[in-house]
Amino acid sequence: MHLLFLSGLSRVSLGLTALLLTVTPFSAAASTTFEKNIITSRNATGKITIPPPTGSYTVGRTTLYLTDKSRIDPLSPTPHEYRLVVAQIYYPTHPPHKLKGKYHLDGYVSERIAAIIEAEYPLPPGMIGSVTSNSYLNAPVVLPKKGPAEIVLFSPGYGGTGSIYATYHEDLASHGYIVISLDPVYDTVVIEVPGKGELWNRFNGSAVDPTADDFIQFNDLRSEDAAFVVEALGDPKSDLVTGKDWWSKDAKIAMFGHSLGGSATARSMLLTQKIVGGMLIDGSIQGTPPPPPSPGIITNPVILFGTHDHNRETDPSWPPFYGNIAKGWKRELLLNNSGHLTFSDFAPMAKLIGLWDLPEEVLPEATLMEVLGSIDGERAMAVVREFIKGFMGWVIRGDKEGKDMVEGKGIGEWPEIEVRE
Repeated sequence: MHLLFLSGLSRVSLGLTALLLTVTPFSAAASTTFEKNIITSRNATGKITIPPPTGSYTVGRTTLYLTDKSRIDPLSPTPHEYRLVVAQIYYPTHPPHKLKGKYHLDGYVSERIAAIIEAEYPLPPGMIGSVTSNSYLNAPVVLPKKGPAEIVLFSPGYGGTGSIYATYHEDLASHGYIVISLDPVYDTVVIEVPGKGELWNRFNGSAVDPTADDFIQFNDLRSEDAAFVVEALGDPKSDLVTGKDWWSKDAKIAMFGHSLGGSATARSMLLTQKIVGGMLIDGSIQGTPPPPPSPGIITNPVILFGTHDHNRETDPSWPPFYGNIAKGWKRELLLNNSGHLTFSDFAPMAKLIGLWDLPEEVLPEATLMEVLGSIDGERAMAVVREFIKGFMGWVIRGDKEGKDMVEGKGIGEWPEIEVRE
């Protein structure tokens, strides 16, 4: 079973499986044409760099490996093993001239994930591995102001890693936020953990697909990971914050997630009201009701962000959530002419590395249209970035302009977006 970018939604799994099964190996001529198409995307070093963030702060990135000793991981092949929580953290750091010679730009994804992408798509070996991010690896944390830390949590689509949403994380960090992107172990296709080696999704390479109960379990574990991180942020003795500048007693925390990660965002908000707002992007809502003391409703602001063919009219899980659980401020946003993977880096990257320019016999355009829609990938990224940033600016910082944006005021600047109450 192909895992990367999958969501757990049958419509998406089938769509992406079609994409992976439709591509055919490069001929020598096709490979030459492909490499010519991407040459203009390379920077001065000859490498491809993902689109830059829009804020004024330089971005750093690090990874932390945390242990939740209150939970035994039911997915671990090792009996009685505590739950491991893997957090990729994006944050503001020093300007580039203060980092040169000491820190370097991190790769876009890990070497293992890069190899998997290159194997599943018709890409020349080393292409994804050569892509760089805009984040300096393990650079110092330099918060733009004193006061409560401004934290954004993120949960990716099923099988995915937060790295393939780096364009959103880097953009938020460049505007002063700390982004904690959670890679769920034994759910993400593979995670390399120091001292443990490679932790694979147990369905990798299997002829058996996850069942509905499996997805519920994945969802519940993800939301419990997020709740653990929220509590750790307020504990000065936790491994998450010990010696780190992002600790503050009264951190302001919001969350967003894509696909299964959107569902995990909803359940995380039910587990802890410390998450002041949540954006659920293009995924069905599932999971078990949290036990008391959860109130069973969400009173903080919530956005359901869908597409022209995935919304309250087409997904039976959305109306009950919107009507019975989301009891505070709420809106539904639709990104028109988009597909499920438009909300990941796959949208701008498909254009950046030339997938749209591949010959029809290698990758039919209709197959890309199924998962990305007809909207321009870079424009889609820009629009989604702005609405994520606007929502976070409102719920975390109290920015009125952000609230106006997600309520549809001045929407003429964003004709791709439809706002529904």
